[in-house]
Amino acid sequence: MDRQARRDGTDGMQVVKENIATFFNICGVVFHYTFIPVVIYLGVKAGTEPGMPPISIGSILFA
Repeated sequence: MDRQARRDGTDGMQVVKENIATFFNICGVVFHYTFIPVVIYLGVKAGTEPGMPPISIGSILFA
């Protein structure tokens, strides 16, 4: 396929670059809003060490 201008006047490679940039921006937002909840979930799922009080969502929020 030749690198010709598309009907709307945009270069095909420019469109690909914009799509890649959009993908990474979305990945950054998803990481930003899900990292801490995932860490908390994994910590609650793993439980505590022997001899420590049990973990609950209430103890995390109101500690």
